[in-house]
Amino acid sequence: MWLLSFLTVIGIVAASAQTTVGSYRTLLDSLGSAPRTVLIREYELERGGLGRQYVTDLPLDEAPTTVTLFYREKLFAQRWQTLEEHAAVSCYAKEDITVTVLRAGPSDPGLPPKARLLRSATPPVDAKFFFAIEAGPRQ
Repeated sequence: MWLLSFLTVIGIVAASAQTTVGSYRTLLDSLGSAPRTVLIREYELERGGLGRQYVTDLPLDEAPTTVTLFYREKLFAQRWQTLEEHAAVSCYAKEDITVTVLRAGPSDPGLPPKARLLRSATPPVDAKFFFAIEAGPRQ
């Protein structure tokens, strides 16, 4: 009997984790993709969040601003608030969730430490700027 209870609890925890990742996927889907970007990785973060890495062929002097403004406008329209804003990171919060835009620059940052790869694609040859957007629980 205890084994059945244990397996039921494990199943509930696993289903809960998938539901959380699913809700973060829905959130990121609702934001869309910045113009001229290509998704190259989707990954689950160690703390249960979900991240997506993109690349764009926009020039390096335009890409960071274009990406930042695109997501900022989308998030503000959904009533998110700015938590942090500086050269490499923009972080927004709403209730118990954060969305973070990480601007990596001209080099592929690869998969974050302890992240689990869910899907990937080869970056296009004309890739000039890499960035990620992550959704997860507020710390």
